[in-house]
Amino acid sequence: MTDLRKTIVCIRCPLGCEIVAEKREDIYKIQNNKCTKGWDYAFSELTNPVRYVTSTIAIDHNSAHRLPVRTSLPVPKDKMFAVMSAIKLVEVTTPVHEGQILIKNVAGTEADIIASGCSS
Repeated sequence: MTDLRKTIVCIRCPLGCEIVAEKREDIYKIQNNKCTKGWDYAFSELTNPVRYVTSTIAIDHNSAHRLPVRTSLPVPKDKMFAVMSAIKLVEVTTPVHEGQILIKNVAGTEADIIASGCSS
């Protein structure tokens, strides 16, 4: 793996620290974090960045009617486009309940796509 240096604005607490994170060979150097959450966040961003994905799914074969959905877990950043592609292929029929699983193990990420709202 090559050397890496990133400036990251931490989103784990309200402080919003601007963290400088470096990886050289197998040594990690993380600076400017004001709490341990910042260190954990920066380390995660260097080693395995993940994000929650939010989107919408068509309801009852009508692309104008949409149901808000999200992943149940954060997914690897490099899988986000595969997750979005899988979401685009799905349409649901009413009723749908909040928290209902609509796609299991989306794009092989172990996360499910779940309804964020409900429709009747």
